[in-house]
Amino acid sequence: MFSFDSYEEGVEAGIERGQHLLLMQLLTQRLGTLSEKYIDKLESLENNEVINIALDIFNIKTFEDLNKYFL
Repeated sequence: MFSFDSYEEGVEAGIERGQHLLLMQLLTQRLGTLSEKYIDKLESLENNEVINIALDIFNIKTFEDLNKYFL
């Protein structure tokens, strides 16, 4: 039986995963190769934190700048 709630949850999860992947691609272009440590940290972030980092992408110039989001 089709459940609209399950479908909606799947769509939301897919969107969030896409936002995480896009952020990792942007950070890779900005900073270079991301270590496994950063990939793990980024994957564990809540979606609102991913959006906050993405909105601040032009102010992130070093890995030290990125670290402030993981405190």
